[in-house]
Amino acid sequence: MAALRSYIWRFAINGIGGSAAIPDRARQVIYRAMGVKIPLHSRISPGVVLTTRRLTIGYRSTINYGCVFDNRASVTVGDRVGIGYGVRFITSSHDTRDPNCRAGAGSVAPIRVGDGCWIGSGVTILGGVSIGAGCVIAAGAVVVRDCEPNTLVGGVPARRIRDLGTLDAGERTSNLGNE
Repeated sequence: MAALRSYIWRFAINGIGGSAAIPDRARQVIYRAMGVKIPLHSRISPGVVLTTRRLTIGYRSTINYGCVFDNRASVTVGDRVGIGYGVRFITSSHDTRDPNCRAGAGSVAPIRVGDGCWIGSGVTILGGVSIGAGCVIAAGAVVVRDCEPNTLVGGVPARRIRDLGTLDAGERTSNLGNE
């Protein structure tokens, strides 16, 4: 019975909800009905793959086409986060100590992305990682450790490239008030 429920869940989320034929608003309704926490003003594009419902998306965040959430542990995406094409969130791993079986016992660890981040296309984020608010993760990076807030991070494995400036509240340029 559990296998059937899992199949139905994956079909509803990844088959129907992930279809390009489904309008964005209907996709949100399907995801919410299946237990994914997504606010009204956020967007998940078609072709996104979810392993479980352990996904929380913040206000005005966008997940682009072809992203994969191996979210056996929770994945939390903050407010106003932009996630590029084909980003992979991998919460599961294996014990590699046994030389006879490097893909040993499985383990999971959560991923957290802070408010205001931009995750470039093709990034891979591994379990146990927290990305601080205001980070930019360069396209193609593999993030294996925590990222400090307001930094540019890139490479394989990802490392801090430089600090990013911040705006004072009076300098903020936004069209949010014009919507």
